[in-house]
Amino acid sequence: PEQIPKVARDAGQLIGRCRRFINNAKNELERELELEEANQLNDSIKHVEKLMQEAPDRIMSADKSNKSSD
Repeated sequence: PEQIPKVARDAGQLIGRCRRFINNAKNELERELELEEANQLNDSIKHVEKLMQEAPDRIMSADKSNKSSD
């Protein structure tokens, strides 16, 4: 019976450490996911920019300006 307070305190400390570990892991995972989403968005923007540069109206426009400068 005299060991019960010590065991309860130790158990409480262990639970607190587990909670902190889980929260830290959760926060790290959230940061990683945000970074991954940002990278995917950046890749999408670059893809759209490339498509816009390769659009037929851009190519025709560039051809016309090259011919007029000749």
